[in-house]
Amino acid sequence: MPDDIDCPVLNVADIEPISVANGPGKRFVIWVQGCPFRCPGCSNDDFLEFKPAQKFTVSELYARVVAEEQIEGVTFSGGEPMAQAHALSVLAENLKAAGLSVVCFSGFSLEELRSKQETWQLKLLSQIDVLIDGRYNRNQPGSGLRGSTNQNLHFLSGKYNETTVELKRTKTIELASDAQQIRATGVWDSEIFSRLNKVLEDGPRRLISLDEQESAGA
Repeated sequence: MPDDIDCPVLNVADIEPISVANGPGKRFVIWVQGCPFRCPGCSNDDFLEFKPAQKFTVSELYARVVAEEQIEGVTFSGGEPMAQAHALSVLAENLKAAGLSVVCFSGFSLEELRSKQETWQLKLLSQIDVLIDGRYNRNQPGSGLRGSTNQNLHFLSGKYNETTVELKRTKTIELASDAQQIRATGVWDSEIFSRLNKVLEDGPRRLISLDEQESAGA
């Protein structure tokens, strides 16, 4: 269990305990609240403002992550994970020690992070297995884990590589619901929700992929 002494509390926008759309295998996803970038078309615009959200100590999040026995690792997204690098680096270090992998999305490029020489950001970087870096550009639609083609995947630890992470897979969107809301996560294009609405308007039917709907001319 991590020691929370002198470690900041994490300001978390949302959590998904089991996801297959945010990295290799099944992953526990943590979206932090607050981002210094304002990329037009960002799919997580509710997470951009630096404002109080859900507060967790590192030990509280650690306990929640390791309790999910099905997962392969954790994914940090946002918001901007590097804006909370101190607490996330401590969390990542303990999760790695527990045998889990770490994937991280960041608007900063790898070169920017290395050149800044910010202690906690470098510490977090040292714990990351796969980094997806760079500002989102809605004019350059991406695929797989890349929201836009200008972004890059960096395999930093040797745990994963181009053959173990699908780089050219189709865009994936996951929907999760509870009594109050429906949450969407993954990588999608601007037409995804209009296509989803069309499926819902057609009424109850077998569950098929949106790609199948599109290819069928629906």
